[in-house]
Amino acid sequence: MTPQSIATIATFLTLTSLLGTFFQVQLATWLRDLMTLKSKYELNAGDNPTADEIKALRECAYTLSGLYNKVPALTAGAITLFIAITASQAFAILSTSWSTDPLASRIGLVLGSFLAIYLMLGGYLMWRGYAIGRELHRNLV
Repeated sequence: MTPQSIATIATFLTLTSLLGTFFQVQLATWLRDLMTLKSKYELNAGDNPTADEIKALRECAYTLSGLYNKVPALTAGAITLFIAITASQAFAILSTSWSTDPLASRIGLVLGSFLAIYLMLGGYLMWRGYAIGRELHRNLV
C-alpha cells in the first residue's frame, strides 16, 4: 500500500470509529433515560394513585414525547449510512492490496470487526429503546 492509501484509510477509520462510538454513547444515554422513565412509571402506576402519583405520571407522559419519537431512528439511519459509505471506500482501497500486503487484510479485519460490533450494539440499543417506548406509550396514552 502506498503512504497515501494508508493515510486515506486511517482517516476513514478515524471518522468511522469516532462517529460510531459517539453515536453509541448517545444511544446508550437515550436507552438509560427510557429505562429511568419506565421505573418512574412503574413506581407511580397503581390502582388508586395519589395526587402526587398522578402528577408524576403526567410528567412521564410529557417526558416520553421527547424520547419516543422518530429522531433516534432517523439519526441512526443517517450515521449508519455515512459509516457504511466511508467503510466501503476503505474496503475498496484495501481490496487492491489484499494479495500483496498482509497489513491490508489486518486493517480489513479490524474495520469489519468494528462494523459488526457497531451494528449489533446499535441494533440492540434501538430495539430495546423503542420496545420500552412502545410499552410506556401504550400505558400512558
